[in-house]
Amino acid sequence: MTSLDNFPIQWADPLAVVTLPDEIDISNADQIRDTLLAVLNRDVTTLVVDMTRTTFCGCAGASAVARAHQRATANQAQVRVAITVPVVRRVFAITGVDRLVSIFDSVSAAMAGLAATPAPAALAADGTGPSELAVLGGGAG
Repeated sequence: MTSLDNFPIQWADPLAVVTLPDEIDISNADQIRDTLLAVLNRDVTTLVVDMTRTTFCGCAGASAVARAHQRATANQAQVRVAITVPVVRRVFAITGVDRLVSIFDSVSAAMAGLAATPAPAALAADGTGPSELAVLGGGAG
């Protein structure tokens, strides 16, 4: 099984939507990270991470999304995340990942206006911005 076979992926070149499972923790975070990175390696400009079914996400899952953000930034792409469950949003807030990626209430909202939205920069021109290393170093889920 390749990384692209782990989770459902919808391709709409140059966009991809990866649907993540109901529960994300240390046991499946590496598979999630590998899948997100494999999708970004396919030259997509926007990766939408569909977490609308996700009811639990540990820090390891948030870290996987942060790692995807790093790759997307290096590829001049962007990661957008759809989250509906408040506790999952809270994990993204606690870990700081919500400062790295845009979070939306639905996949359709995450896809809206893509043509007019440039990929986010990792840091502002003056060098200020969230520390990705601090986010990536944030513990296991």
